[in-house]
Formats: sequence, C-alpha cells, structure tokens
Amino acid sequence: MDFRWTELGCLASLLVQASGPSLVKCARSLATLTCWEIWKERNRRIFEGARLPIAGLLARIHDEARLGKLAGGLIPFDPG
Repeated sequence: MDFRWTELGCLASLLVQASGPSLVKCARSLATLTCWEIWKERNRRIFEGARLPIAGLLARIHDEARLGKLAGGLIPFDPG
C-alpha cells in the first residue's frame, strides 16, 4: 500500500493560519484522534497479534478525521 497524505501540507497551512481558540481546538482534536488510533494499534498488536503498517495507521487517522468533520467534530478542515 503506497499511501501519501497530501493534505499534510494543507493541515500545516491551516495550523499556521488559525489563531486563538480555533487553533487550540484543532490541535487538541488532532492530538486526541492520533493518540486514540495509536492506542488501538497497540491493542491490536498485543491482543490480536496483528500489525498495521504505518501507512495504514495514517490512513485510519485520515479517515477518522474526515468522518469526524462530517459528524460536526472540532477538526475545522476537510482532510479530503
């Protein structure tokens, strides 16, 4: 699986342009989402003996960010 998250540049641009509460909300939401996905990967490795490649983990974070945005979450950008 060849995964490239081209939106990383857009995300970096958003974080630079955002200010005040919107920057804090965005950063916290992304940090929480990333930690949650890493935790789930840890559990998958320990309890299921399965490993997701880094590209797969990034894809999951991307997909969850997109779904969170669609559900009206705090990530104020469109991850594509």
